[in-house]
Amino acid sequence: STTLAEDVTTAEEAHRILLELADSVTARMRADGARAACIGIQIRSRDFKNRSHQKKLEQPTDITAEIFPLCRRLFDELWDGRTPLRLLGVSLTQLSHGESDQLTFFADQSREKARRVDTVVDALRGRFGAGVIRRGTVVAPAKREKNKGQAGE
Repeated sequence: STTLAEDVTTAEEAHRILLELADSVTARMRADGARAACIGIQIRSRDFKNRSHQKKLEQPTDITAEIFPLCRRLFDELWDGRTPLRLLGVSLTQLSHGESDQLTFFADQSREKARRVDTVVDALRGRFGAGVIRRGTVVAPAKREKNKGQAGE
């Protein structure tokens, strides 16, 4: 979780922060060889009232692209859209260790691709530092405009 220097007043801001949190916690979980079967989020208003919401998964995961959309949905169900927020948190619980996946007749190619992306991101951050790469929706719109026209765009 993170206590914010300024109130979060829009869902877009909150989603950006939740992505950073989900990305961070899933990376730590992957480093430990763990997967979560329950995802939770916590919010705290400026008057220090806490609320939380969680959901159990059908299959444990360590994939950021699976965890973040659920965090976003849980947040949208929990927050009233008006109350300024001072804290946002993501929790991954009911952890299991090991590489075992439930076997299916049809391999989910998008899941394997997302797992490979996470592996590459983790490796880059491990080698060059946490700030070397960020997920696209984490970069604020104003910063994206400022960077427009630079190499790679």
